[in-house]
Amino acid sequence: MTGFLNADQESLALEISSLLIGRGETVAVAEATTGGLISAALLWVAGASRYYVGGGVVYTLKSRTGLAGVPAEQYVNYQGTTPEIIASLAESMRQRLGTTWCIAESGLAGPTGGRAG
Repeated sequence: MTGFLNADQESLALEISSLLIGRGETVAVAEATTGGLISAALLWVAGASRYYVGGGVVYTLKSRTGLAGVPAEQYVNYQGTTPEIIASLAESMRQRLGTTWCIAESGLAGPTGGRAG
């Protein structure tokens, strides 16, 4: 896939894959605002099935609870993304897919701002 990643991204993807393969570790991904781009970058490397187990685009509460298994109670009175919410999302997806690691991200991607303003 020429042109998909820039040189820095290609270098980072290769470094990540090399570390994971060398250590015999695996990774899952829980993405929101990147919409699958982290997974795509990790899968760009030939042999990604040796370290990449899977993931999901968990853009909505329904997908976070359904795909990642995050308890809905965590989002009662939700005021925006916090480090604790992302850590919980990552741990939930990591456990669900049985991986060594999980990369999770979230944030604001829309043109009108988020719930917390």
